[in-house]
Amino acid sequence: MSETVAPKGRALILTDGKQGLRNQALGLAEAVGFNGDAIDERVLERGWRDMLRVVMRSDRKRFRELKLGKPWPDLVVAAGHAAFPVAAAIQRASETSIVVAVQNPGFGYDRFDLVVAGVHDDVTRSNVVVIDGACHRIVPDKIEARRPQARARFGEGRIASVLIGGPNKRFRFDETVARALGAQLRTLAASGWNVRATASRRTPEATLRALQEAAGPDVWLWDGSGDNPYFELLAAADALLVTADSISMVSEAASLGRPVYLARLPGNPGKYGDFLDHVVARGSARWFEGTLDPYAQVPLDFAPAVAAVRAELTRVQ
Repeated sequence: MSETVAPKGRALILTDGKQGLRNQALGLAEAVGFNGDAIDERVLERGWRDMLRVVMRSDRKRFRELKLGKPWPDLVVAAGHAAFPVAAAIQRASETSIVVAVQNPGFGYDRFDLVVAGVHDDVTRSNVVVIDGACHRIVPDKIEARRPQARARFGEGRIASVLIGGPNKRFRFDETVARALGAQLRTLAASGWNVRATASRRTPEATLRALQEAAGPDVWLWDGSGDNPYFELLAAADALLVTADSISMVSEAASLGRPVYLARLPGNPGKYGDFLDHVVARGSARWFEGTLDPYAQVPLDFAPAVAAVRAELTRVQ
């Protein structure tokens, strides 16, 4: 997604601090054109049911505690259940802010100017913008510019970048699962792939140890020292293998136009499964069956959300 000239004013980001939610909210604000000091971020630690009182009563004391009020921001982007009620209250109190819910809030869609929902949410309303994946902070042009340096870091030949998530309420990712994936990575390395992997904050240490032991010394796994080489691995990759537990991680990998493969995890995927099936059906990823074959990958893009937000900002400015 190309960069744009920053609009006037400021944007307010509301999340509970989880990195995946932050990346989605910040990604949308940055794609619209807000950057740096133009973005004010608040982490909401209270439960969303408590925050609902702000919506129902327009609780001015609670607003003061959150340091919210006039002058209202031009754009409010909320991601996650802790943030949605506060954003809805701002939409009610402000006559100028464009308030956007990223992900399905599950209540009061008319309390937001826009709702950015995934196709797997199956929500159809006049103010809902449906996108194929998730908003994120990956800019393909910037990733491509890093490719020569990243390739020099990670070696020659065909580079397979492996993005490893962790267990959540939908998927199990324990030592047993890790050993099976590690064995597959060992086979990839033996077939000529230069396998380079990194983990997320959610990856248990025991899971990583089991994966590395099964993968063997020919598979490089980030050891946690220094900065996570996530962006370098995106840039260096000839193909990407992503564990299926994260909609955000899959969306980021699938935005680059390179072959993306999904590593299955046991569990009860629910809407995650709907998302993964959709991504595979549209040609943006394939299920990993042990090999990484080239194919014409169809990139995921959240451009419809960006266009809708820009149109709303233009309307009120």
